Amino acid sequence: MRSTSSLRLLPSALLLCAASSCLPLRYLRQAVVGQAELRFGGESLEAAMVDPAIPGRVRRVLREVPKIRAFGERMGLTPTGNHRRYVDLGRPAVVWVVSGCEELAFRSRGWWFPIVGEVPYLGFFDPEGALELAHDLRKEGLDVDVRTARAYSTLGWFEDPLLSTMIPGDDTALGELANTFLHESTHATVYVANQTAFNETVASWIGDHLAPLWLTEARGVDGVETRAYLTAERDHAQRIAAMQRTTTRSPRSTRASCRRSRSARARPR
Repeated sequence: MRSTSSLRLLPSALLLCAASSCLPLRYLRQAVVGQAELRFGGESLEAAMVDPAIPGRVRRVLREVPKIRAFGERMGLTPTGNHRRYVDLGRPAVVWVVSGCEELAFRSRGWWFPIVGEVPYLGFFDPEGALELAHDLRKEGLDVDVRTARAYSTLGWFEDPLLSTMIPGDDTALGELANTFLHESTHATVYVANQTAFNETVASWIGDHLAPLWLTEARGVDGVETRAYLTAERDHAQRIAAMQRTTTRSPRSTRASCRRSRSARARPR
């Protein structure tokens, strides 16, 4: 998934946490309000497909959702009641995700939830809350990352809607939506508590591999949306490869770089 990936969270776990005071009240409050917006907002997918208030480009993408669902089931993914409603959030992300890590030990800060176990992030429907937590974590000496997530899953506890944030504004929209839909369907099929990296790796791999198959089947190998999505995927893979090259230097080279960095900091001005 891209930097705008998906967030898994159990609202029931939040309520249990509230009883045990394992999370600040302000976090729980915004989580409940944000979940209510997703739970009760929007309209049925069928109504959204013909709603003149929704842009025609978006309506055309929404009409493909039943076909993506059927494809996922044909590929062995568990069918769910998700994505049968459409919610236009009117903002660029569904949640802002905060994670923290020790500078050099690469140990992530974790938060524990009943049932799902420990997760290495917290998601905020309110960006200001995310920035406040990021500030607090930095004061603890952690490296902090705040990113956006375009999708949101309650792991089957509620019927998750299809969100406007899941549909980009260009020709990659159909492929990106298929990827996200199949990614989330994978979580409904297999999810292991306390194994965030495993869960995300499996879901990302399946979404990344099945989305091009469906898109080629639905639009053809030379279709505009197919080519746009595959080009974006190729560009993304090249960026990842470039990042990996910068982090796989030899230990000797890395140590030498660290020594030069320390010497530069220690040099009197």
